[in-house]
Amino acid sequence: GGCTCDDSTNAFGILDTVIVPHGDYTLTLGANGDDQNHEGDVDIRVSMTIQGDGSGDDPNVDTIIRMAIPTEADRDRVLEVLCMDFNNVGQDDGLDADGIPDCIDGLDVTIQDVQIRDGVQGPTTEEAGAGIFMVDLSQSGLQDPLVSQVHLSHVNVTNNRVTAANTPNEGMGGGVASFILSLTIDQGSTIHGNEAFLRGGGVLAATSLPI
Repeated sequence: GGCTCDDSTNAFGILDTVIVPHGDYTLTLGANGDDQNHEGDVDIRVSMTIQGDGSGDDPNVDTIIRMAIPTEADRDRVLEVLCMDFNNVGQDDGLDADGIPDCIDGLDVTIQDVQIRDGVQGPTTEEAGAGIFMVDLSQSGLQDPLVSQVHLSHVNVTNNRVTAANTPNEGMGGGVASFILSLTIDQGSTIHGNEAFLRGGGVLAATSLPI
């Protein structure tokens, strides 16, 4: 079946573990640039595990998550892992400016047994990480680049494209882009058929990258 509603993506931001059964989950809502799961990509803002059924090409047995907004200029990456608390300055309610619990001590995110495909970045987006983009912008993350961790286990990242660069720091990481956190990719994962405008067609890792 397809995934075309806000509720489906919002579930990825509030549960400890999300079980995504086999099927072809197509993200078709809105435009890029949203970090609250209202439209565009799936935003992971808390520690959690996304557990699929398999990373192959058969939706009858595998879990496929793809970006398919009809207008290419509006397309977004597929997944974004984002830790931040700096917008909460002056507040004491424990929520950041988007109403998400403050990410103070980093994130621990595991993504396993899924295929991530068809994400696009550029020229009106952030131009990095068309398949999976991950960054820790919290104060703890800026002080310790390895406080947040993302683990990819038996993940297939394919056919994602970064098509432009507006600054020298963009146009990178067609499949996966990792900034200010630790990224682990196991031997059962496959990253292939992705493109970047400048460099890192498969993976761009700005910090630790155990494989």
